[in-house]
Amino acid sequence: KIIKYEFQKLIRNRTYIIIAMLLIVTNLFSIYIHEKDESAFLYVYEEKEQYQNYLQGNIVEETYYQWIDEQQAEYLKSYPVFLGEMENRAEALTKLSTYSEMESFVYRNIQKTCSDYQKLSGLEVTAGADYGIKQFAGYNWGILYLISFLVITGYFLLSAERNKGLFLLMKSTKNGHFKFPLAKYFVFVILSLVYEMMQELSTIVVMGHFYGYGELNRQIQSISEFRNCIYRLTIKEYMIATILSRILIAFVLASVIYVLYIAIKNEFLLLIAIGSSIGLEIILNMIVLETEKWSILKCVNIFYCWDSVQLFGNYLN
Repeated sequence: KIIKYEFQKLIRNRTYIIIAMLLIVTNLFSIYIHEKDESAFLYVYEEKEQYQNYLQGNIVEETYYQWIDEQQAEYLKSYPVFLGEMENRAEALTKLSTYSEMESFVYRNIQKTCSDYQKLSGLEVTAGADYGIKQFAGYNWGILYLISFLVITGYFLLSAERNKGLFLLMKSTKNGHFKFPLAKYFVFVILSLVYEMMQELSTIVVMGHFYGYGELNRQIQSISEFRNCIYRLTIKEYMIATILSRILIAFVLASVIYVLYIAIKNEFLLLIAIGSSIGLEIILNMIVLETEKWSILKCVNIFYCWDSVQLFGNYLN
């Protein structure tokens, strides 16, 4: 009953619903801003008729499309070579005295890398329309709107009631110190997951409208940005995995921000704490490299994990 009441209270709050919808719309507008200066937007979306003519073979002179196809063909030709040379490179490195100790971390690292890529032996990479999936993978502004949604939800769910003195009233009831915070946490998490799902699906629809996604059963390694990916994923499976990973990030963010709302009663200090945490994550994602000693600070970073090209396209050993 408490959970149902908390849901109804927020859903019936017109201001809250309007703000949430505005965030979804703003994210979609941001996609347009992000895409409008891209070559693909001009040649594939705005010049859609010319693009269709090229696909049908009605344009034979040198064009942007032909240049992209030539780049793709060159990459697809190089990928089997990349896989084939992995074992040769590992063997050459282990012959060096620096890397030859079988019990050393470096030796085991080289062997594991070789083993990971051997699993992809025989993987077929094929040509196809890459525009939509590349642009989808390159758009990462959505995390900022998710954070904004969580902050706003936290205000309406927690701060607004605390300011009215309703928290003290709730805590005075039987088991109030436990039941009400738990119910609010459940509502907070569910709303964050629903919002993130809506945001991702709307992003996929808009990107698909601009560019299309081509053959979804192609291997993700058919896209040059994912050459180093060690997972056997089709493009469709990659998109599903991206949505699931971002839903998981939404859960983690919701949990952390909820704890901050509970722990910090001063709204100004609360915003500073949230802003500082997000700022630190951004800085660490920018300055820490995957190959450094402190790479864990980057690899568990929410901004690193949100970027699907880094999450699925980078090889970490």
